[in-house]
Amino acid sequence: MQRNQSRSKIILTKKVNRLDLRKLHSRLLTEDMINVYVGAKCKKFHLHNGLLSDRSDFFRKALGGGFQEQDERAVYLPDEDVGAFELFVRWIYGAPLRAPSDLDSFTRHLALYVMAEKFCMEPLKNLLMDAIRTYYRFNGIRGGPEQMEYVYENTPADSSLRLFLVRAAAYGVVARINQELPKNFLELLKKGGDVAADFTSALLRSSAIRPRTTAPSMELDCAYHEHKSTKSCV
Repeated sequence: MQRNQSRSKIILTKKVNRLDLRKLHSRLLTEDMINVYVGAKCKKFHLHNGLLSDRSDFFRKALGGGFQEQDERAVYLPDEDVGAFELFVRWIYGAPLRAPSDLDSFTRHLALYVMAEKFCMEPLKNLLMDAIRTYYRFNGIRGGPEQMEYVYENTPADSSLRLFLVRAAAYGVVARINQELPKNFLELLKKGGDVAADFTSALLRSSAIRPRTTAPSMELDCAYHEHKSTKSCV
């Protein structure tokens, strides 16, 4: 998928996204650096080990547990999206996480969520969920079947991102009474599997409580967060 720079002007200001500057500066002053090679073309990122290890159990274990990555001072991530990793790098160095403004930046956020899922970064997943819901709330746009299929192929069955996307799609159908699903979405559902089952379940849920149903993007702030290793929002 082609990926362009996000033009979003919406900035999420949740406190969890702000680094303690003294803690950040102390890490930046160290010389403990590693190289991370991302994507099929192995784009090189020269990063501070302390920041990576602080934000991800994956990096902390890989760089501090006697693995090959620790000896080589390098990590190879050939399957990750370069644009998503660039967004991740800006975030670990203290930049605010901006909400998507178009389909390309939305797709990049999905790819970063998949990476956060894989590398055990629950705080980042929750921030991304806020950003994705903001995109839906202000743009009235739902992800297409291509984005939904990508998420289902790369996340576990209990993924909060799966739940949000499929409920948002179902809500879109219920809110537009007597309008048919787009042909490409129907083709995805015909493949069966988890996405078809989850969509059917979400459609029945939305239909059962209509007209009281609320858009998933407008539900409680913590509705699609995960708190297995982080403190609950309430």
